[in-house]
Amino acid sequence: MRTGHGERVVVLSPHLDDAVLSAWSVLTLPPTVDVEVVVVFAGIPVSGTTGTFDPIFGTADSHGLAEQRRVEDREALARAGRTPVHLDLLDVQYRTQPLPVTDVAAAIAEPVAQAATVVVPAGIGRHPDHLLVRDAGADAARRTGARLVRYADLPYATNMGWPAWVTGADPDPTLVPDALWGALLDEVDGGAAAREAHVVTFTEAEQAAKLAALGCYRSQFAALDGGPVRRITNPAVLGHEVRWGG
Repeated sequence: MRTGHGERVVVLSPHLDDAVLSAWSVLTLPPTVDVEVVVVFAGIPVSGTTGTFDPIFGTADSHGLAEQRRVEDREALARAGRTPVHLDLLDVQYRTQPLPVTDVAAAIAEPVAQAATVVVPAGIGRHPDHLLVRDAGADAARRTGARLVRYADLPYATNMGWPAWVTGADPDPTLVPDALWGALLDEVDGGAAAREAHVVTFTEAEQAAKLAALGCYRSQFAALDGGPVRRITNPAVLGHEVRWGG
């Protein structure tokens, strides 16, 4: 990614895992680059809350789970030498009212104010929290003049594997995993889909380092991996990341 010595890069992570899942290659830029991770929906719900998704993790205590996930996120990001900023906005599964994008923009305003580069999810998978962070981050970059970089959201982007142009494999004419990616990129910045994607290919050692960081998310790792489906630990998936604009 194009960065200068001492340049400030802010990675906006919707949840307590997304930066490691999808932007590990940015987190592990040289120490001369000032990378800050801002986790937007890291709020802790009140005691007695059971989120709509949390039972998949084997718990009805969303308050305790959110606290545990913050600990796990700090541990995971420490493996890249980063310390996250956890904001207090609630995950969509804990919200009872719609959240306007202006509220997200206000929450991230201070962290991104001095950023030379703002790194946001592309919104692949259309998770509502990812879309809110995408739109608020893109608006902040426009207002401040920062470079905007989008990352392919994992595991949503690879539910059918990476496109052949990412892996270098022979394309399957009956399977086009990226068929809808261009439309999503254009929603943020008209014409962005025409820009060349940057494909990151990890070495075996880099894959192992990323996998070790992902393993810190003990409370959710099995679910993230889709159990035996292996959505994130499959080497054909783990070996790459994709971003645009960087």
